[in-house]
Amino acid sequence: MILKNLDVDMAGIGPFIHQKDTPLSDLPCGNIELTLKVLALSRILTKNIHLPATTALAALNPHEGQLSGLRAGCNVIMPDFTPEHYRKDYIIYDNKVKVNLKM
Repeated sequence: MILKNLDVDMAGIGPFIHQKDTPLSDLPCGNIELTLKVLALSRILTKNIHLPATTALAALNPHEGQLSGLRAGCNVIMPDFTPEHYRKDYIIYDNKVKVNLKM
């Protein structure tokens, strides 16, 4: 409801992914099914909001995570254009899936 009330243009909704170098490293990762339910409800309530199928979905399910997000109501895929030599400086969580436009 807060997304609807704030009339936001975009909301990144994804499961929590722990990262080994943080104080939260011992916590369990989020639940992909709960995340998909929140995405679906967000789509129903907000209609035109941009909802990205996050790389966190793909981290929990590399083969179907982002596709499941699109099926639940996401309408944005965010490719990664970070040059290879800078990626080591931007590790927000382990096993982050690289999304690119290679065909």
